[in-house]
Amino acid sequence: MDSPLVSVIVPIYNVEPYLQRCCESIAAQTCDNIEVILVVDGDQSDGSEELAGEWSRRDRRFTVVKQPHGGLAAARNTAIERASGTWLMAVDGDDYVPRDAIANLMAAVTADTDVVAGDWILFDDGSEPRGGKSRAAGITMTGDEALEAILYQDGRLTGSVCARLLRRSLFDEVRFPPGRLYEDLAVARQLYRQVRRVAVIPQVVYYYRQHRRGSILDDFKPQRADVLDILEAQLHDADAALTPAFKARLLAAAFNLWRLAPKSADYDALRGRCRTIIKRHRRECITNSKVRLRDRAASLASYLFIG
Repeated sequence: MDSPLVSVIVPIYNVEPYLQRCCESIAAQTCDNIEVILVVDGDQSDGSEELAGEWSRRDRRFTVVKQPHGGLAAARNTAIERASGTWLMAVDGDDYVPRDAIANLMAAVTADTDVVAGDWILFDDGSEPRGGKSRAAGITMTGDEALEAILYQDGRLTGSVCARLLRRSLFDEVRFPPGRLYEDLAVARQLYRQVRRVAVIPQVVYYYRQHRRGSILDDFKPQRADVLDILEAQLHDADAALTPAFKARLLAAAFNLWRLAPKSADYDALRGRCRTIIKRHRRECITNSKVRLRDRAASLASYLFIG
């Protein structure tokens, strides 16, 4: 019996040096019941579009869709609307996957499973993946437990939509917010409140390239404050059980931006906003044992460096 179709979503924007390896890794999957949707996000200044076209001519499983430049979220939305698989897998065009990634993820699927997540390896641009980070594996969670793990950043599950399979029906009423950073976090609550069961497997299923030159998260930009907007909106609508987790994630984001934002007049308003968030939520987070130790320690220290 054939396994259910998996729609692999690959947004493309000026990733020519990496796209060949990405596509090769997907084409080589031991589970071959896949469709691959390559979304060319606007005009490219390199050969990414031509390379995508070559893949669509070489392998009938690959389809190219071109859209006006709208960013990662818009590209993913375009692919979701065209996906015909039971399952979705997101692979960014500068990353790649082991050849048994989809097979290992599919092996953990049961009738009530809506998400299957695997491990991933981070590696710097210009190097090769080595080893892997230690993370809880071989576990199952409810959707609410998964969302709590994402918000507390406790190591069991990340908020990314990469390195996992997601049931396509989760996106029937959900789309990524175009033009914003942290688009995965923006939809996490909508997705995981629908989820019946999450399976986490120990196998590495994704190689994530970091510190790529030209990546929007490689340099500090004012748009990184999107994470505060997203979390404050979700905190406002959160139910009582998840409110402490949203506060913890918001506090962690504020500490991170406070640390990264340049100490210049251009960023005074952002640093002031971070200071306000930290002072508002630090006391409660200090006494919450689920909050990461480093954030609890930073909360204590903030009484000295923030007041």
